[in-house]
Amino acid sequence: VMVSVFETTIRVLGGLLSAHMLAIDKDIQIIHGKPIYVNGTEYKNQLLDLALDLGYKLLPAFSTATGIPNHRINLLTGQKDSNINTCLAGAGTLLIEFTALTRLTGHPIFQSVAEKTIDALWKTKSSIGLFPSSINTESGFAENMNSGIGAGSDSFYEYLFKSYLIFGNPIHLRMFKEAYQAIQKYNRFDSGWYYDVDLYQGYPLHSLITSLQAFWPGLQILIGDIEPAIESHYKFLQIWRRFGMLPELFDASNGKIVRNGYPLRPELVESTYYLYRATKDPFYLEVGKELMYDIEKCCKVQCGYASINDILRKSHEDRMDSFFLTETTKYLYLLFNENHFLHSNNEKQYIFTTEGHPFWVMPSESYTITRAFNRIQKSTSSSIGSNTIKTKNTFLDYENDFLLSNFKNQMKQDLLLFNNAICKSFNSSQLQQLVNYAKNNTIFKTNTNSSPNLIINHSNSNFETTLDLSSQIWLTGWIIFILTISCLYFIY
Repeated sequence: VMVSVFETTIRVLGGLLSAHMLAIDKDIQIIHGKPIYVNGTEYKNQLLDLALDLGYKLLPAFSTATGIPNHRINLLTGQKDSNINTCLAGAGTLLIEFTALTRLTGHPIFQSVAEKTIDALWKTKSSIGLFPSSINTESGFAENMNSGIGAGSDSFYEYLFKSYLIFGNPIHLRMFKEAYQAIQKYNRFDSGWYYDVDLYQGYPLHSLITSLQAFWPGLQILIGDIEPAIESHYKFLQIWRRFGMLPELFDASNGKIVRNGYPLRPELVESTYYLYRATKDPFYLEVGKELMYDIEKCCKVQCGYASINDILRKSHEDRMDSFFLTETTKYLYLLFNENHFLHSNNEKQYIFTTEGHPFWVMPSESYTITRAFNRIQKSTSSSIGSNTIKTKNTFLDYENDFLLSNFKNQMKQDLLLFNNAICKSFNSSQLQQLVNYAKNNTIFKTNTNSSPNLIINHSNSNFETTLDLSSQIWLTGWIIFILTISCLYFIY
């Protein structure tokens, strides 16, 4: 079965991991008053086992010269598609699911390949800080000159920041900060719209806007950049009100529809949800009602909700994508449910993936993230509906405060990251060997009872690599000793 690595990761792998986290969350069990049961028996990580199996089936896609995965792969055979081009979002939106798979199972290869992909994509950045929307997976070169925040690029930026929120990696925060500043400088125009621009010179290529760009205000809310989020959200809302939904593609310069379908996309609903959660302005509840009623009126059919293939005629298409349930309806439900446990300050904090799956904030610093976000909310005025919001600080301004408070926790992660770096240095042929080991019951283990070890066992051989803390210190000492003797030899 030939599948999209991107879609399979965010929809299937992300869904399995999120469901597993929810199934073992003690706070949820308290709400329901009993443990979660599957087929009459108490839940014992069955979903996580499926996620791990799927993760290994996706690994061959990463065996390219750059480490950037092919866009499509055969899950049965591991064969990659012959097309070696991929998009920025397709390759850069695997980071959260693959890192979470590593954190939950102790198998470091998944986080390793995902971070290697981000490193390779970072190298495609132009001299003015912009990223191409299409990339060659073998050469690592840009395949076009377009750079924007819409289709083909959107969730790459989302995952840089959300990866920082979930896992606390400061490198991803710095990457996002650089990318965001370049976007605000080159892609945002006086009209308030974000246009695709030339990758190397930053001049606008066209004035076309995709409906996927409606996610951007929600991301801006997460970083605390509220004023431009309000402006951008309202522009998309005006388009919705004009047509009764968002066309897939329209020209902002003349207001004409270029591609007139509406496949039940969630992006405007998602941004409305985030704006209400951050501001509590009832204006966004009214917007939510408006969106919900329009969808109900135009898309409801006998067996569900149908995509619209022509928003002018409101004609239906025999299709309902999974994101309608995982995102569109979920964000609408949560918008009006103030008392849902995802909104409470339980021990575990949740962040939504690009497909609307709630993931734990996995490091222990979730309190710090909540505190910083609360400080952002307190630094804003409350008159959101009239667009008089004044933001004193954004999330990015709290970078140093966040890093200092998590310094001790970061030290605890250093050995694990060191071991992951070993996996990260594997080339394509070595990665393919690992994939072959996986097919023969390779077991990756992280020893949590002592200093982290990376142990790779193969059932048909005695291949074993162990790096513990004492070995690292011993090896480092010998390297320093040999370098010292060499220097003395050449001096004297």
